[in-house]
Amino acid sequence: MPKVTQTGKGRRGGRKNRSATGNQASARRFDSRRRWRLLRRGALVFTALVLLLGGILAVKFHYIDRGLEKVAALALDKSASAGFVVHNRVVSGQHYLPRKAVLKALGVAPGSAIFALDLEAARRRLESLGWVRSAVVRRRLPDTLEVSIVERVPFVRWQHKRATRLVDRDGTVIGRAAGGGFDRLPLVVGSGAPAAAPSLLEILRRTPLFGENLRAAVRIGGRRWDIYLKDGTVLRLPGQLGASRLQKIAATWKAMPRGGRRKGTYDFRFDDRVIAVAVGDQR
Repeated sequence: MPKVTQTGKGRRGGRKNRSATGNQASARRFDSRRRWRLLRRGALVFTALVLLLGGILAVKFHYIDRGLEKVAALALDKSASAGFVVHNRVVSGQHYLPRKAVLKALGVAPGSAIFALDLEAARRRLESLGWVRSAVVRRRLPDTLEVSIVERVPFVRWQHKRATRLVDRDGTVIGRAAGGGFDRLPLVVGSGAPAAAPSLLEILRRTPLFGENLRAAVRIGGRRWDIYLKDGTVLRLPGQLGASRLQKIAATWKAMPRGGRRKGTYDFRFDDRVIAVAVGDQR
């Protein structure tokens, strides 16, 4: 039987067949990957559309807000069950302001969930009180709220529209002046008096003749002062008033004969003269 020998051409043909088979497998894998990418992309687009539609419906019908409220309420209930409730309310820094007023502004009753308090909102409520310059509210877990306040310091009494109020050095109105030894504070009267009072009182402090005898200061036209002394004398001061100018006025006043300084009203608004108005007898 003749021997069959495979030629080189046959071997090359075998390689071609195997190559074709490999190309077909590669094509099938490529198609499979392509279909997978298309399916994946379609799923992502579908999910995005569903989320978008759900978001629109949630906003329109407030489903999100309601859901969050339910979750928050459940979380607060769980925290309260775990012992995170308010048992102690510690207040420090208050002297003039009653503790009752601080606790009312804090707005948390004993037994409330300690995480229910909005600390920033509580701070704003406290600082809306006239006496409070600044406030800090802290939680001390598990059951204590700490409130630390810095009070305003009364500087003058301000009489305006038939009411007398306390004012601090910055001109901030604190509240009604009732008791508390505030009668000893200087009294200022008129619109704009609280803001202008610190500079006037500093000038008067350097001039004891007037400062130690001051009963009240009245702001006139938002630009100058009339000061009332304890003996009933009224001095009309100029608009441009500094320490040196007031010292000159004091020197002039002191140099006047005692008979010329009878109780009354004296106008010092002019540099070259003093005008005596409605002068009466010294009692």
